[in-house]
Amino acid sequence: MRVTQLTQRKILLFLGLITLSAVVLSVLMLTRDLDWGDDWAGYIMQGQSIARGNMREFVEANAFTIEHSSYVIAPVTYPWGFPLLLSPVLDAFGLNLLALKFVLTICYALFLPAFFLLARTRLSRSQALLLTAVLGLNPALLLMQDGLGADIPFLLFSTLGLWLIEKFVNQDQQPCVRLGPGVAIGCVVFLAIFTRGNGYFLLASLAIAQFMRFMRRARHNVRLHPADLQGVVPYAVVGLLYVLQAWAFPGLPYPLRPLFAVMSLPTIWNNVGYYFWLPADFFGNLVNGGRIIYLVLLIGFLLNLSQWRGRDLPIHAYGLATLLFLVLYPHVQGLRYILPLLPLFVLFSFDGMRRVVERLQPGHRERTMALTFDLWAGLALISLAACIQLGWGNLAADRAFNGRSSGAFSPGSSAMFEFVRQETPPDSVIIFFKPRTMRLRTDRDSFMTSECQDLSTGDYVAILNSEQGYDQIQPDKVTHCNPAVFLVPVYEKYDFIIYRISPLD
Repeated sequence: MRVTQLTQRKILLFLGLITLSAVVLSVLMLTRDLDWGDDWAGYIMQGQSIARGNMREFVEANAFTIEHSSYVIAPVTYPWGFPLLLSPVLDAFGLNLLALKFVLTICYALFLPAFFLLARTRLSRSQALLLTAVLGLNPALLLMQDGLGADIPFLLFSTLGLWLIEKFVNQDQQPCVRLGPGVAIGCVVFLAIFTRGNGYFLLASLAIAQFMRFMRRARHNVRLHPADLQGVVPYAVVGLLYVLQAWAFPGLPYPLRPLFAVMSLPTIWNNVGYYFWLPADFFGNLVNGGRIIYLVLLIGFLLNLSQWRGRDLPIHAYGLATLLFLVLYPHVQGLRYILPLLPLFVLFSFDGMRRVVERLQPGHRERTMALTFDLWAGLALISLAACIQLGWGNLAADRAFNGRSSGAFSPGSSAMFEFVRQETPPDSVIIFFKPRTMRLRTDRDSFMTSECQDLSTGDYVAILNSEQGYDQIQPDKVTHCNPAVFLVPVYEKYDFIIYRISPLD
């Protein structure tokens, strides 16, 4: 009994060390800047509206930005889960990027134990710890915490939800999903939905796991029991919490129909190829060996699929539903959109290798398993070295991007926003290629356009010269492409130029 307790303490110790190492590396790699992605500005403004109690005012103001832009750049409101996590930090520290990014670090620290628990449903303790280290020390995952998006919190809730479904529905031998676990599953699934819409796919995983449980019992002629009604508890909890959040948080639906209207077979085919190779970016920071590592792990994943087990179906259904949605979505997304699938890919890849090794003769089995273990341990060590290098370089650069105007909080960008805030009337409308960032930094109405005729709608147009025609009018054309207006330069510094727009009489 004492040996078992000692082993458990060692497991907790190693898991704690992995988690602590991931937190330290994450903090070392956080910058005091943000790229021009602009989604983060929407999340921050939603969080500010929660802290200030003016959520409906935010919706009205952001609706102006979305509706006046050349195309739908984003939903008027994202799911409110991530902004809700940011709101107390914004209330306490204001627009402190390091404090806001640390929210993601905390979520990532919680994700690692959740993944360990999920891995333990299939692997030994040492193997589950090894894969947790591979993920915890992965440079791509740690760098993603510098982006201030909802992806890391969603990764936490998604992984935790899959583990709860696996433990209490797919594996549990009880005749039903008991009340306590049912409530826990419903709460976590709702948190996933409340963070990102992809969380709905967890309901498919839950339903399949429940159906498989029902079929197992049917094969043994087990009759339905009144307690089986507890199986609806997770759905009831999700429904109740959804109604409550819809009452408490205002929102406008994302117009998906126009996006899917442009879907075509060539687009779908291109998306298939894109998402097939995208996981290679997960290892892209490792001695330029991203594709090689990915292909090796893909072999392990395919080996797992070749030895099909019904118990894997709920998780595979979740992954397939997520991939199907992304492939059908016309605009490809980056690594962050397949983030919840990457831990599953790693888990099933190792599991496939392990199950093949276990079929070998006893004399070869131990040596081959040790070699497999060492290869994965080597991957973790290479990842650790890459993270240390990235963290050291970030500190040497004083946690800043290179270049005066390279990020939305760089010196050049901040100077431009300060000019707009101080030198333009409060009711001005500013045309800018990242309008939500403009609103966040200046409290001015803003929209994005690449159409010259839209210049008549604004009071000022701010141009970032280095971006050329990306979501803005070409810098060399903006002054003369609309004959109905006259543009007067009022600010030109670093890489920015701002024109006051005056109508021609």
